[in-house]
Amino acid sequence: MAVSRLRCFTGTLYILWALMKMYVVGTLALIWQILQRHKTAKDLRLHTGRVAIVTGGSCGIGFEVSKGLVAKNVHVFIASKSDTEGKMTIGKIREEFPNAKAGVMFMPYEETENELEHHFQVNYLGHLYLTKLLLWKLRESGADNSHSRIINVSSVVHCVGNINVERLGEKCIHWSQYSPHAAYADSKLAVVISTYALDDKLRGDHSKVSINAVHPGIVNTPLYRHVHWGIKWLLDLVAKLTYKTPIQGADGILFLALSDSVEGNSGGYYDNCSKVSSKRLSYNKDLQARLLKKSEEILQIIENRTLYGKQD
Repeated sequence: MAVSRLRCFTGTLYILWALMKMYVVGTLALIWQILQRHKTAKDLRLHTGRVAIVTGGSCGIGFEVSKGLVAKNVHVFIASKSDTEGKMTIGKIREEFPNAKAGVMFMPYEETENELEHHFQVNYLGHLYLTKLLLWKLRESGADNSHSRIINVSSVVHCVGNINVERLGEKCIHWSQYSPHAAYADSKLAVVISTYALDDKLRGDHSKVSINAVHPGIVNTPLYRHVHWGIKWLLDLVAKLTYKTPIQGADGILFLALSDSVEGNSGGYYDNCSKVSSKRLSYNKDLQARLLKKSEEILQIIENRTLYGKQD
């Protein structure tokens, strides 16, 4: 009984500490965002003939990224969990751009089957897997003056994240072990670390592929729909007054995807169309290698289960 009470007590402290860190960092980042001038990607030329896949492209920032790419004659594929939702998005885009080339991909999310934590799989592992599947084509398509580009969307809250490689992908067996705020921050840190790890790998084989991570800003999107109702009303009010719009949130991503000024630049973390420093831990080469290796091992297990029915 005493052990159970201690676990509940320490678990509660862990959850509250993770929540506090998240909102302190978010508040400081929001103040900085308000004080600095929002930058946009200027003088972006047409990219006729180029192809882009946008994950989460049916709503929020992803929708605006899709529109921004289509506006520059990019052939866009929208990765969506719902075929119907994806086609509706294409219809909306074609209302503004009648000649837009856009397709739809739907990526089913099977959390229970894969037995992985939601944030870890959706924010990090799923995108890493998509990158892995497309890497051969990205290498094939890249050229000296026209690199293929991978843009991974992270968040400023990655700076309060932590990565325990040995426990990566483990299931939570007690509520006291889990904080959704910590899980979100951890997944966004994993995005940054894996970006650097893949950059080293791509540079090592002289691939004409660039990869960067980006914080799109604190943006007013449905991302905050799971916040507790007791604080959500306040966040909704603050969001309307101070957050970036999805269009503004898309600017930093479009900058990395289309701007000639970053041609060939790789292995960076960007905020407001400028390269900035990420968490010091993210530059640890040993951690980068171990995270990528462990992630690939987890993906291999999932592949074996899905394709061959093998047991891990």
